[in-house]
Amino acid sequence: MIDNVNIAFRILNFLVLLVLIYYGSKKYLVPSFLEQMEKYGLYLNGLYNDCSSLKSDSRLIIKKMHAQDEHFLMMQKRFSTWKNACNNKIELDKLDRKEIDNNIQKRFVMRSEYVKNDTAMQKELPIILDVVSKKLQIKYHAIDVQKRYINELIDVMKEQL
Repeated sequence: MIDNVNIAFRILNFLVLLVLIYYGSKKYLVPSFLEQMEKYGLYLNGLYNDCSSLKSDSRLIIKKMHAQDEHFLMMQKRFSTWKNACNNKIELDKLDRKEIDNNIQKRFVMRSEYVKNDTAMQKELPIILDVVSKKLQIKYHAIDVQKRYINELIDVMKEQL
Protein backbone atom coordinates (compact mmCIF):
# COMPACT_ATOMS: atom_id res chain seq x y z
CA MET A 1 0.00 0.00 0.00
CA ILE A 2 2.82 2.33 0.69
CA ASP A 3 3.84 1.68 -2.75
CA ASN A 4 0.40 2.66 -4.03
CA VAL A 5 0.30 5.79 -1.89
CA ASN A 6 3.82 6.56 -2.95
CA ILE A 7 2.88 6.09 -6.60
CA ALA A 8 -0.28 8.19 -6.12
CA PHE A 9 1.74 11.01 -4.50
CA ARG A 10 4.29 10.76 -7.27
CA ILE A 11 1.55 11.03 -9.89
CA LEU A 12 0.00 13.86 -7.91
CA ASN A 13 3.40 15.57 -7.64
CA PHE A 14 3.90 15.01 -11.34
CA LEU A 15 0.48 16.49 -12.14
CA VAL A 16 1.08 19.45 -9.81
CA LEU A 17 4.46 19.95 -11.43
CA LEU A 18 2.83 19.78 -14.90
CA VAL A 19 0.16 22.29 -13.82
CA LEU A 20 2.82 24.59 -12.38
CA ILE A 21 4.90 24.32 -15.55
CA TYR A 22 1.78 24.90 -17.63
CA TYR A 23 0.67 27.85 -15.47
CA GLY A 24 4.22 29.31 -15.35
CA SER A 25 4.71 28.91 -19.05
CA LYS A 26 1.27 30.40 -19.80
CA LYS A 27 1.73 33.27 -17.34
CA TYR A 28 5.40 34.12 -17.97
CA LEU A 29 6.90 32.18 -20.85
CA VAL A 30 4.16 32.53 -23.49
CA PRO A 31 3.67 36.33 -23.01
CA SER A 32 7.43 36.80 -23.09
CA PHE A 33 7.64 34.63 -26.17
CA LEU A 34 4.72 36.47 -27.83
CA GLU A 35 6.33 39.78 -26.91
CA GLN A 36 9.60 38.63 -28.44
CA MET A 37 7.76 37.42 -31.54
CA GLU A 38 5.95 40.77 -31.81
CA LYS A 39 9.25 42.63 -31.45
CA TYR A 40 10.79 40.33 -34.05
CA GLY A 41 7.80 40.96 -36.35
CA LEU A 42 8.21 44.71 -35.85
CA TYR A 43 11.92 44.31 -36.50
CA LEU A 44 11.17 42.40 -39.71
CA ASN A 45 8.58 45.03 -40.74
CA GLY A 46 11.15 47.74 -40.08
CA LEU A 47 13.70 45.85 -42.15
CA TYR A 48 11.12 45.41 -44.93
CA ASN A 49 10.26 49.13 -44.83
CA ASP A 50 13.95 50.04 -44.79
CA CYS A 51 14.55 47.70 -47.70
CA SER A 52 11.65 49.25 -49.62
CA SER A 53 12.85 52.79 -48.92
CA LEU A 54 16.39 51.81 -49.90
CA LYS A 55 15.08 50.33 -53.14
CA SER A 56 13.12 53.49 -53.93
CA ASP A 57 16.12 55.63 -52.93
CA SER A 58 18.40 53.55 -55.14
CA ARG A 59 15.91 53.89 -58.05
CA LEU A 60 15.84 57.64 -57.48
CA ILE A 61 19.63 57.77 -57.34
CA ILE A 62 19.86 55.71 -60.54
CA LYS A 63 17.39 58.09 -62.25
CA LYS A 64 19.44 61.07 -61.08
CA MET A 65 22.62 59.38 -62.32
CA HIS A 66 21.02 58.83 -65.75
CA ALA A 67 19.86 62.44 -65.79
CA GLN A 68 23.36 63.57 -64.83
CA ASP A 69 24.84 61.33 -67.55
CA GLU A 70 22.49 62.87 -70.11
CA HIS A 71 23.32 66.35 -68.82
CA PHE A 72 27.02 65.50 -68.99
CA LEU A 73 26.68 64.27 -72.58
CA MET A 74 24.74 67.40 -73.49
CA MET A 75 27.39 69.59 -71.87
CA GLN A 76 30.11 67.58 -73.60
CA LYS A 77 28.41 68.17 -76.97
CA ARG A 78 28.10 71.88 -76.18
CA PHE A 79 31.74 72.00 -75.15
CA SER A 80 32.91 70.21 -78.29
CA THR A 81 30.74 72.55 -80.41
CA TRP A 82 32.17 75.55 -78.56
CA LYS A 83 35.70 74.15 -78.94
CA ASN A 84 35.19 73.62 -82.68
CA ALA A 85 33.83 77.15 -83.02
CA CYS A 86 36.84 78.51 -81.13
CA ASN A 87 39.23 76.49 -83.30
CA ASN A 88 37.47 77.76 -86.44
CA LYS A 89 37.65 81.33 -85.15
CA ILE A 90 41.35 80.89 -84.39
CA GLU A 91 41.94 79.55 -87.91
CA LEU A 92 39.98 82.45 -89.41
CA ASP A 93 41.95 84.89 -87.27
CA LYS A 94 45.20 83.30 -88.46
CA LEU A 95 44.04 83.62 -92.08
CA ASP A 96 43.04 87.24 -91.46
CA ARG A 97 46.41 87.96 -89.88
CA LYS A 98 48.17 86.37 -92.86
CA GLU A 99 46.08 88.44 -95.24
CA ILE A 100 46.79 91.58 -93.23
CA ASP A 101 50.50 90.73 -93.17
CA ASN A 102 50.44 90.18 -96.94
CA ASN A 103 48.63 93.48 -97.47
CA ILE A 104 51.11 95.28 -95.20
CA GLN A 105 53.96 93.66 -97.13
CA LYS A 106 52.42 94.74 -100.45
CA ARG A 107 51.93 98.27 -99.17
CA PHE A 108 55.48 98.34 -97.91
CA VAL A 109 56.73 97.23 -101.33
CA MET A 110 54.50 99.79 -103.04
CA ARG A 111 55.65 102.57 -100.71
CA SER A 112 59.27 101.64 -101.10
CA GLU A 113 58.82 101.71 -104.90
CA TYR A 114 56.99 105.03 -104.57
CA VAL A 115 59.81 106.42 -102.43
CA LYS A 116 62.31 105.10 -104.97
CA ASN A 117 60.32 106.62 -107.83
CA ASP A 118 59.82 109.82 -105.88
CA THR A 119 63.51 110.24 -105.20
CA ALA A 120 64.25 109.41 -108.82
CA MET A 121 61.62 111.93 -109.93
CA GLN A 122 63.04 114.58 -107.59
CA LYS A 123 66.47 114.01 -109.08
CA GLU A 124 65.32 113.64 -112.69
CA LEU A 125 62.38 116.08 -112.71
CA PRO A 126 64.41 119.27 -112.95
CA ILE A 127 66.42 117.78 -115.80
CA ILE A 128 63.27 116.53 -117.57
CA LEU A 129 61.49 119.87 -117.11
CA ASP A 130 64.47 121.72 -118.43
CA VAL A 131 64.73 119.48 -121.51
CA VAL A 132 60.97 119.59 -122.17
CA SER A 133 60.74 123.34 -121.72
CA LYS A 134 63.64 123.82 -124.14
CA LYS A 135 61.97 121.52 -126.70
CA LEU A 136 58.65 123.38 -126.29
CA GLN A 137 60.38 126.72 -126.64
CA ILE A 138 62.04 125.52 -129.81
CA LYS A 139 58.77 124.02 -131.12
CA TYR A 140 56.59 127.07 -130.37
CA HIS A 141 59.27 129.66 -131.17
CA ALA A 142 57.73 130.42 -134.53
CA ILE A 143 54.79 132.89 -134.43
CA ASP A 144 52.62 130.85 -136.81
CA VAL A 145 52.82 127.80 -134.60
CA GLN A 146 51.97 129.88 -131.52
CA LYS A 147 48.86 131.31 -133.21
CA ARG A 148 47.72 127.89 -134.42
CA TYR A 149 48.16 126.46 -130.85
CA ILE A 150 46.17 129.34 -129.31
CA ASN A 151 43.37 128.92 -131.89
CA GLU A 152 43.18 125.16 -131.25
CA LEU A 153 43.10 125.79 -127.52
CA ILE A 154 40.26 128.31 -127.90
CA ASP A 155 38.29 125.86 -130.08
CA VAL A 156 38.65 123.08 -127.48
CA MET A 157 37.48 125.43 -124.75
CA LYS A 158 34.44 126.50 -126.82
CA GLU A 159 33.45 122.88 -127.40
CA GLN A 160 33.55 122.15 -123.67
CA LEU A 161 31.20 125.01 -122.89
